[in-house]
Formats: sequence, structure tokens, C-alpha cells
Amino acid sequence: MNSLSFSFDGQKCLASSDDDSISIYLISTGTRDKKVFSKKYGVTHATFTKNSDRCIYGSNKKNDDIRYHDLNEDKYIRYFSGHQRSVVSLANCNASQAELFLSGSQDRTLRLWDVRSSHCQGFLKTQGNILTFIRDIK
Repeated sequence: MNSLSFSFDGQKCLASSDDDSISIYLISTGTRDKKVFSKKYGVTHATFTKNSDRCIYGSNKKNDDIRYHDLNEDKYIRYFSGHQRSVVSLANCNASQAELFLSGSQDRTLRLWDVRSSHCQGFLKTQGNILTFIRDIK
């Protein structure tokens, strides 16, 4: 496993794995409900969106795009392109009515996204390690 995420309602847990899969577990029973694959693009740092039937995750094959995936339909909704190196962090904005999220990358950038648009809504270039920067602003 390379990441874990709980749904906003606390009913599901999402686990991404180095075998290019995303598994969804039901918290009430502790059983796996579904498993989907992204063999072509890979999966890393997956997290639920506000909708527990959808997730975002970083790609670790082909390119460094972020993918927005409908888990029920097992299909891509949108791609978010811009990072030049691996995505190392994804964080949802809980305070907003819109579905906003931040992505941090090894290219030393933070990007703000709205799931309704494939265009970056905000951009910040950092001087140091992006993981250290994210830890310091929390």
C-alpha cells in the first residue's frame, strides 16, 4: 500500500497499492467492497473527494498527471496536468462548498485545483522540499 484515505462520511476506506490498484473497504464490516485498477498510469497518493464514489490520485507511470476517477463506473472523469515530477501529496479543502484540492510535487510546486476544471486554479513554487513545506504550513 502507498496511501490510505477515509471518505468524508467515515463509511469507506480507500487504499492505493503499488500493484496499480485502488481498493475500497466498508468500515462497518471491514470487507473489501471493490477493487479497480489503473495499470496504464499507475496509482499513488489516492484520496476520496467529497463524493465517496470518486477519488483523485497521482500517476506514477507515463506522466505525472492527477486522475479524477469514478469508482462506481470505473472510468476517468478528468485529468489534471501540470506537475513535471511525481505528485507526493494530495489534500482536499474541507471548508469550501466547491471541491477544491491541493497537490504537491517533487517539482517543488503546489497547485490548487477545482475538480470541475482541468486547469490549475493556483500555483506556488517553493524553494525547498515540498513535503517539509506542507508539514510547516499545517
